Amino acid sequence: MSESETHALDEYLTEEIRRYEVKIGADPENPDLWLKKGIAHFNMNGIADAIKCFEKVLELGPADSLTWEVSGNKVIQELLTRWLLALKCC
Repeated sequence: MSESETHALDEYLTEEIRRYEVKIGADPENPDLWLKKGIAHFNMNGIADAIKCFEKVLELGPADSLTWEVSGNKVIQELLTRWLLALKCC
């Protein structure tokens, strides 16, 4: 991905997160909005923010299997990526 494509994607995701924040402001108990915001944060490598959103989804009520799958897979993927990068440094 070129630098300009990366920049455009970052701008899009930043705007997407902003839109979810507005929607969450109007409907803070909507777990679907929190889940989508978490996925957007994850896609921007905002792992800590993504995890906070996923935790909010779980806090709001019984989690369906998709929530567990998405949040678990995203966290595991990031941890494996960081582990592999750490191995390359050695």
